[in-house]
Amino acid sequence: MASSDIASRCLASTFATPTLFGAEFLSIEANVVPDYSFDVPRGWTYSQPALNVQNVTFCNVTVTYTHTGQNDTLHAEAWLPSENNYNGRLQSLGGSGWTPGR
Repeated sequence: MASSDIASRCLASTFATPTLFGAEFLSIEANVVPDYSFDVPRGWTYSQPALNVQNVTFCNVTVTYTHTGQNDTLHAEAWLPSENNYNGRLQSLGGSGWTPGR
């Protein structure tokens, strides 16, 4: 998918509001992140070596929700690759227990 193609698909209206018992969804955002570079430490890839990622473009989908009556706000992110760069695999990383931050 060319960068213009990812821009046409990376829209909040593309994604349905999830259903989660006890949760109230506050927002869904979708933003194209162009030419992102970062180092992936060994601990994130488990059995693989550290990795240096260069100039990746992806769609960052962020869902913000609350647990009704609990006075909290949570953010969940999914980084979706362009169609022609997707290898058919999915890796999920947790929040490291109680570690805050993005």
